[in-house]
Amino acid sequence: AQAKAIDGNAQAVAEEIVSDIRAKGGANLGIDFAARFALELLVRQLDLPKDDAPKFCERYWRMTHGFNVDPVAEQDGLAAIRELTEYFRPLLASRRANPGDALISAVAGLELDGGPATAEDLVVTLLEGDHETLHGGLANTLFLLLTNAEEFQKVKDERRMAKFAFL
Repeated sequence: AQAKAIDGNAQAVAEEIVSDIRAKGGANLGIDFAARFALELLVRQLDLPKDDAPKFCERYWRMTHGFNVDPVAEQDGLAAIRELTEYFRPLLASRRANPGDALISAVAGLELDGGPATAEDLVVTLLEGDHETLHGGLANTLFLLLTNAEEFQKVKDERRMAKFAFL
């Protein structure tokens, strides 16, 4: 059931982004498609309220980009971790009382050695989830297909080849 939900979310997110790109008349596919796709898919997997998505994404980016040699970015990343933890604390409690099918509910139902999973556990799970792999993989796949006409034609001719191109 979870795999079908992810597939359905993936298609819906991709269609929405492509529609926005068409309306805009062009895009930087690495940012406007690949980065947005990975983050919006995560928002849907978490089943966050739609109005919370922009703020979540901003904090998520700050958190993930705070782990480098820049001390200012590191402090900002740590602040984002604290902000996300506080954001997830009531959501986790709510999903513990009324579970759903999303990732937050799955984490809310975990019993760890020290007791139930916490908002800190959820944020660490998100940080370790490595959003950059999907973002980078999509950006690289799009670049390689758009700069190699023969391979791009194979994907256009047989849709299942898109998976192999990504892999």
